[in-house]
Amino acid sequence: MNSPVVTKHRSRQEKPLDGSRLPEGNSCWENARPRSTPQGYIQLTIRDRAKKITRSKMQHIVVWELRYGASVPAGFVIHHRDENRCNNRIKNLACMPQGAHVEMHAELKRLRARLPPEEYATARREVMNRYELEVFVPRPLVPARGKRSDMKEEETSMYNVLDMRKIRKVVGMTGKVFGQQLSIIRHGIGATPVSSQRLYEWETNRRSVPADVYRACVGIVIGEWACRRQEAQPGEQAAIDLLFASCINPALGQLFAISPQEDSSAVRAREIFAEYVQKTYGFDIVYVWEGYGV
Repeated sequence: MNSPVVTKHRSRQEKPLDGSRLPEGNSCWENARPRSTPQGYIQLTIRDRAKKITRSKMQHIVVWELRYGASVPAGFVIHHRDENRCNNRIKNLACMPQGAHVEMHAELKRLRARLPPEEYATARREVMNRYELEVFVPRPLVPARGKRSDMKEEETSMYNVLDMRKIRKVVGMTGKVFGQQLSIIRHGIGATPVSSQRLYEWETNRRSVPADVYRACVGIVIGEWACRRQEAQPGEQAAIDLLFASCINPALGQLFAISPQEDSSAVRAREIFAEYVQKTYGFDIVYVWEGYGV
């Protein structure tokens, strides 16, 4: 982070507040003057006397950016997990999409108004845990399309291959129907469907995609795959396998570009792909080839 050089001298009043110290290694912001804003945040101010330049930035943003070595992405905000705007320890800070942040606080406000303190504490934990899926953590490399950047590296490679827009086109569902199916798989029958706006944000990477949404996408693909394969003629099944398997994993999907369908190579391809789906997403897809009656 490029910042103007300032003098290291500071008065006692200019020291960062206790419990909210900045990471070491950046003398510029460490020597900034803190002040409380009317909204309850802590603002840092530095001044380059030589250039007569003054810079100000919220302390929670500075702490997060110094920790991850990256600027807060456009459309994202830094959220205080304990709702204490003065607690700027890095573990208390989370980078979230602005839309999800507004929704979360609106939901917490409604709960706070109608629940007693004991019940509100429990409800608040449930809400916070749900919105933790929206938290964005940058990686040294730019995330590829669809990658969840807050996952472990081995997990990102699994989910990175999924393209929600491609999946929706292959299964032939409108946004409304696709949103309904996602909600059913995630939360059960009767759940509120995913809105068209939310689906659009997921498909265009304007909002981070929760892992359970990716898993639900795989469930939709598998269900449609099984139906179409059962209805298809034997000569068409190889193309169907290739199409739907490639939606889940393009590299492994190429294993199905094999003919005839019943030789040892084709059987082994099915076994490899079934193991991958079972390990990665928790779905048993043997019935895709053996039929629903098994």
